[in-house]
Amino acid sequence: MLSDKEGYLKVYELIMKEEQHFLEAHQTRVKFYMSIISVLMAATVAGVMKATIWYHFIILTAGPILSLLASSIASDGTFRLYQRFLESVTMRAKLEQVLGFTKIPQFDSSIENLYWQNEGIVAPRHIESRKEFDSSKSFLEKFSRKGYHHSTKMLFRGFQVLSVLFLFSLIGLSVFVA
Repeated sequence: MLSDKEGYLKVYELIMKEEQHFLEAHQTRVKFYMSIISVLMAATVAGVMKATIWYHFIILTAGPILSLLASSIASDGTFRLYQRFLESVTMRAKLEQVLGFTKIPQFDSSIENLYWQNEGIVAPRHIESRKEFDSSKSFLEKFSRKGYHHSTKMLFRGFQVLSVLFLFSLIGLSVFVA
């Protein structure tokens, strides 16, 4: 265990950087998968506009199939980074308590126009949201299915549904044109 406040502050700074890194990495990975899925969908739509023979539509089913696979991989691939982000949040929360950031500080009475003197440095909503959990494990379990990653997962789920609809439409078109 660290023995002095300076050591805890260094670890705190490291955890803050790690938290930011994992959030940015998550967003970068979402952009990466979105670009792949968008290119696959756009290429398929362009192909449909040029297709004239039934087997063209069958060949174009590769686009929705690949898009469906990419969306599935994206959902799982982005979760790991979001999980690491949440783990960093829990480590930061623990360090904020050790460093006294959640306690009400003693203010110098000579400071004029002193405001928020009955609050710790950490935002009250953060403290309140942490208090509802018995452990960091239960915090991670709840928020791994909520927040930014939940929106990301729903986005990729939407592309999965769109891919399946697109796939069946292309199969239907190939039958109709034949």
